[in-house]
Amino acid sequence: MENEEKSVKELTELKQSLECKLYHQKKKNDEIEKEIIGIKKFLKTTKIGRKIGECSSHGH
Repeated sequence: MENEEKSVKELTELKQSLECKLYHQKKKNDEIEKEIIGIKKFLKTTKIGRKIGECSSHGH
């Protein structure tokens, strides 16, 4: 019986540890996703800006 209680305690601690790590990884992923969105917006803006610049340099 004592072994079972010890195993249950160890498994509970492991589960809590994994849940904590998962939570932090999700937060990290959210931050990375925000950065990617920002970079995509920046690239889209600079691409559009370049096209406008090309048009104005050709007299259009």
